Amino acid sequence: EGCSGREPELRSWSPLIPEDELERTRRKRAEDERASRAPRGQSPPRWRPAAHTALAAAVDGEGDAGSSSTDGFTSSTDGFTSLTDGFTFSELFAGIGGFGVALRSLGGTPVFASELCGRARRTYLVHHAGSWRDDVSNYPDASPNPDASPRRTPPLICCGDITDVCETLVPPHDVLTGGFPCQSFSRRGDMLGLDDPRGQLFREILRVLVAAEPRAFVLENVEGLVTMDGGETMAEIVAALESVGYAVRTRVLDARGWVPQSRKRVFFVGFRSDLRAAREDGVFAWPEEPSDCGGTVDDVLEDERGEAAARCEVSEYQMDRAAAFFRRQQGSGTHTPNDPPHAGYLFPTDGVARTLCASYRKSSVYNAELVPPVGNDGGDEGGSVRTRPRYYTVRECARLQGFPETFYPDPERGYHELGNSVCVPLVRAIGEEVLRALEAS
Repeated sequence: EGCSGREPELRSWSPLIPEDELERTRRKRAEDERASRAPRGQSPPRWRPAAHTALAAAVDGEGDAGSSSTDGFTSSTDGFTSLTDGFTFSELFAGIGGFGVALRSLGGTPVFASELCGRARRTYLVHHAGSWRDDVSNYPDASPNPDASPRRTPPLICCGDITDVCETLVPPHDVLTGGFPCQSFSRRGDMLGLDDPRGQLFREILRVLVAAEPRAFVLENVEGLVTMDGGETMAEIVAALESVGYAVRTRVLDARGWVPQSRKRVFFVGFRSDLRAAREDGVFAWPEEPSDCGGTVDDVLEDERGEAAARCEVSEYQMDRAAAFFRRQQGSGTHTPNDPPHAGYLFPTDGVARTLCASYRKSSVYNAELVPPVGNDGGDEGGSVRTRPRYYTVRECARLQGFPETFYPDPERGYHELGNSVCVPLVRAIGEEVLRALEAS
């Protein structure tokens, strides 16, 4: 580590890393990001999620640097006591903890997380490992006895491959979350579905549900799962979830109502069969999908004159290859008049972005969504700021996913980590409705 400057890879099991080491990692990530934007500094976004202050406080306890103390958002869960004062949750296939940011902003505490990738697991620990409490919370025990003593919130257990974990290790918790692997169901993959070993990993969720019996779960996957094999794959997964004692609801929601990105995902919400939310219709309601989030891609772009934006500029070699590709495409007749002259360009930036994926920066330049060149506005000398398009910066990708400004992904794997994550404000909206239903139960 001392020679390469890279953060160490975590092995399958993550011991409780000292808080000072995690804090040093987070501080270095923050300093490196600020240094890459010198001398102008990091330009704040013109748009923020509706729940910005709550999400920022979930990450650092203070809100974003330079942000106001309130953003005008009043959580509909403010009246909750028995749940939001101390509900607990787990994250399977946790990634960097997008579910965690959303649920912690609603008062939740993570007690278990599993993530195969050691680099993503370190990012998770940097932002979530210090969130557990060693004091006695106000959360009552699950016992029906109203005089039961409050239970102690256990420290966070964070491990690697969930298939190596004995389910009895998972502590009791209220809400299970997980974005189970999507490669088997995605149109970008081979779409082997449940015939792919990765497609069977959702059964690890069943194993934990049986052992830990959480009150509810929230799961996420790609939209393609809904129509795969004429809906048979989806039906099999829902039936498996119901077979372990849960009433299941599903819905496809588009993140563009919460962030300036079109990202359609199918969500599964389940309630344990002994709860009112499982037995009665109307106790749980999906969040209303806004027509738009009130922001555009323009509102999350950084200052074009910073080093971070310059490092994302497409090279002349990449541009030449892309131009040759489109000449061949036009010659073959596959290019239509409605297609932009360069499919990678962002047209227009006053709209929403396409779906951010984990391979974004590694994609061919003619497949990736790019920010168009920017000319001089007359305020600076030196002509054009950029003559070629550029990729989004990692910070812009974090904004498109609704993460607060003080969430720092791995500097070498930021695109991958964020592309694999969930849209945080959308998950928070679902989480609010789940908590409301649990309170009514």
